[in-house]
Amino acid sequence: MTGLFGKNAPAYREAGFPVIPLRADSKAPMIPNFPAYAHNPPSEKRFNQWMKQHPQGNIGIVLGGAAGLGHRLVGIDIDDDALVPGVLAQLGVCSCAKRGKKGQTIFARTPEDEPVKSTVIKGGEQHGNIDILAEGKQTVIPESIHPDTKLPYEWVGQSLLETNLTSLPIFDATQLRILKAWVEAEETHIIRSGKATNEPALRLSAKLVVAGTTDEQVMAVFKALLPPDYDGDTLDQLPGMIERARKKGFKPGRKSSSPPKNSAVALEALKIGGLELCHDNLESSYVIFSEQPGIAYDVSSGFVAKRVQYDFYNRTRDALSAEGLKEVTAVLKARALFEGSEREIHLRCGGDENLMVIDRGADEQNYVHITPEGWELAEDSPFLFRRAPDFGTLPAPERGGDVREMQRILDMPDQAFFVMVLFIIVSLARQGPYLMAMIKAEHGSGKSTVTSVIKGAVDPSTVSRQPLIKDERDLYIRAQNSLLLAFDNVSRVTDPMADALCRILTGGGFMTRKLYSDTEQVLIEATRPILSNGITDITDRPDLIDRSILMSLPPIDESNRKTEAQIKKEVAKAMPRFLGCIYDCLASAMRLQCQIEAPQEFRMADAMHWAVAAEPTTGFPEGAFVAAMRQAQHEALVESALTNSVVISLLKLLHDVEGNVFEGLMSQLHEALYTLDWRSHHPLPKSASGLSWAISRLRQSLERIGVQVSFPPRSSAGRVIRLSLDEAGKRTAAQINGDGDQEPF
Repeated sequence: MTGLFGKNAPAYREAGFPVIPLRADSKAPMIPNFPAYAHNPPSEKRFNQWMKQHPQGNIGIVLGGAAGLGHRLVGIDIDDDALVPGVLAQLGVCSCAKRGKKGQTIFARTPEDEPVKSTVIKGGEQHGNIDILAEGKQTVIPESIHPDTKLPYEWVGQSLLETNLTSLPIFDATQLRILKAWVEAEETHIIRSGKATNEPALRLSAKLVVAGTTDEQVMAVFKALLPPDYDGDTLDQLPGMIERARKKGFKPGRKSSSPPKNSAVALEALKIGGLELCHDNLESSYVIFSEQPGIAYDVSSGFVAKRVQYDFYNRTRDALSAEGLKEVTAVLKARALFEGSEREIHLRCGGDENLMVIDRGADEQNYVHITPEGWELAEDSPFLFRRAPDFGTLPAPERGGDVREMQRILDMPDQAFFVMVLFIIVSLARQGPYLMAMIKAEHGSGKSTVTSVIKGAVDPSTVSRQPLIKDERDLYIRAQNSLLLAFDNVSRVTDPMADALCRILTGGGFMTRKLYSDTEQVLIEATRPILSNGITDITDRPDLIDRSILMSLPPIDESNRKTEAQIKKEVAKAMPRFLGCIYDCLASAMRLQCQIEAPQEFRMADAMHWAVAAEPTTGFPEGAFVAAMRQAQHEALVESALTNSVVISLLKLLHDVEGNVFEGLMSQLHEALYTLDWRSHHPLPKSASGLSWAISRLRQSLERIGVQVSFPPRSSAGRVIRLSLDEAGKRTAAQINGDGDQEPF
C-alpha cells in the first residue's frame, strides 16, 4: 500500500510497537483515544481500516508500551540542540533517537513498577525545554514529514525496528531528578558560557549530589556543558566540590516508605487498564477506556464508579471505600479539566458536513459512517460519543430495502407515514433546529406502537416512552441523556413547559445551582427533537405548533388488527432494512442540500431544507414532504384552535352578531364574551388586557379557521379590535353552534 503510513506501519505493528496514523504533514493523531493502544493493540480489522482510511498519514508511536521485560518505552524530547550533549552524558548511552527541526528525541525505558510520568522540564533563561513523553503521549517517527520543514524526520543511530529495546538507557525517577536539577538550574547557562564558572559549578554540583547523581555522572555532565575551547580549572576543582557536598550531608531524595493510599492504588489500576481524560466546552469531565475507544463517560457517572471499583478489586482483591472513590473521582475531574484536551462530545449522532457518524451502541461494527456517497459500518469513529445508562442498541442496517415495508406493517395512511419518515430524517440531522412530532389518535389506533418504532429507529433506549416531565430542569437533564425525547399519553402542555420545549427544539440552555446549598451555577445545553402522543391536542400555542408536525392516525380496522407481539416481531425483522433506507436518505441530504433551496414557508426552514434534500431517495412523490408538512401544520393549528375556549367563544359571538363582524374596544369584547352562556363552563381571561394578549397569541390560528383579526387606530377610550368571519369562518362558526351539518374544512 502506498503512502507513509500504508507503507511503514505494518512493520512496526509486526514488531509489537503501538503504531497509530497521524495527519499528513502533522503531529496530530487521526484517531481518538490513542493512549489506550499502548497496552491494547488494535484488532486486525481496526488496523486494516486505518490502513484504508489514512494511508498517506504520518506515523506515530504511542509511548508507554512494553520495552523489554519489566520496562516501558519513553521518549526524552529535547527542544534545544545545546542540551543534547548534556542529556547524552547523563544517560551514558543512546542507541536510538530521532531528529526533526531541532534537538532530538532519545528513546529510553522506564521501570514498569515505578514508571516516570509525562512531564515538562522547563529550561533556563537561555535554553529550551525537555518533554518527558511517557504513557499517554505519542511521538512522530521517521519517515514522517515535519510540518514546518516539510522534510522527513531522521533516525539518529539505529531505528526502533533495528534496536534491541533492552539496550536502551534506563530513565527512572532518579534520572528524572538529575535531569531537572541541571536543566532548570540558573547556573547551567553560566557554565555553558565558560566564564566565571567556579562559583556556579559549586552550587550546581551540590544540586546534582542532592538529586542522586554519581561522581562519574557529575563529571560527564559538566564536560558536556562546558564549551569545547574552555581552558579554566573548573573540571580540576570539581572532584573537591563533589566531596565537600557529600560531607555536608547532602543526600539523594528518598521516597516515603509508607504504603500508597487506596485512592492512589485505584488510580494506578485504572491507568494500567488504559484511559484518556478530556473535557467539553462546559468543563464537564470525561474518561475514555481502552476497550471502548470513541466512547466518553462522564467522570461522575455510575459506570465510571463501577469501573474504578472493578479495577481496584482486580488489583487488591478488596473494595474501595466511599471516601476513596470520592478522591479518585475528584482527581479524574481535575486532570480531565487541566490536563485533558477539550473535545466535542456527541450523543448518538455527530459529525461534520463531510461525514456523519451514528453510534449504534454495539460491541462490533459499532458505528455507521454516512457520507454524500453512501453509508457503511465501521469499527472506529473520528468523533467522540457518550452514552446514558439506558442507551439502547440500533440494529445493523441492511441494504436493498423498501422504506414502504414499514408502512405496510404499521398499516399507516400516506400522510401519516410521510410525516413519520420526515420526522425521523430531521431527527438524525447532525445539528438542529429539530421538530416536535405530535401523534394524535384514539384508543386502539397504534399510537404507542408508532412511537416505539420512531424511537427505535432514531435513539432506542431501555425505557422508550415516559410521561411528560413537568420541571424544566429535569427536561434538560433528560435531554443530556437522550437524542430523541419521547413522551407517552400527553394530555396538555403548560405555558412554561411549552416555552421550554420551544427552546430545546431550536437550541437553548438551562442555568441552575449546582447544589441547592451553594451559589455555584451549572449550565445545561441541549438541542433535541421531541416526540409525543395522546388522544387530545396537547397545545394551542402557535409558537410550539410552528415547530411541530401533527401525525393523525385513524383507528385500526378490527379485521386487520394484529397482536402486539406480531407487530413487534415484524418490526424487528424489517428495522435493519428500514434503517438502511433512512441512511440512504441521509446520504442524499448531505449530497443535495447545497443544490436545492430551502422552503421558506415554514418557520423551521433548516429542518425542512434537510428533509427536502433527503426526499428523492425515499421513492415518495415529488414534493411529498412539503405537502405533508403543510397539511400537518394546518391540521394542528385548526384542531388546536377549535379546542381553545377563547377561539370557540369568539366564533359563537361572531356567529350571532350582525354581518358576522365585531368592532369595538377590547373591554367591550371582553364584556360581550362574558355574557355568553357557554362561557360559564369554559374559562376566559379575567381582564381585557389578558384577552388582548390571548388573541394576539392565537391570531395565526384564528386566521387559519376563517376569523380575520385587525386593530384599527387606537381611540381615546382604549385599544380597538375588529373581528370578522370569512366564508370558511362562517361555516366553522355554524358547525360550532350546531346549526350547520357541513365540515368546516
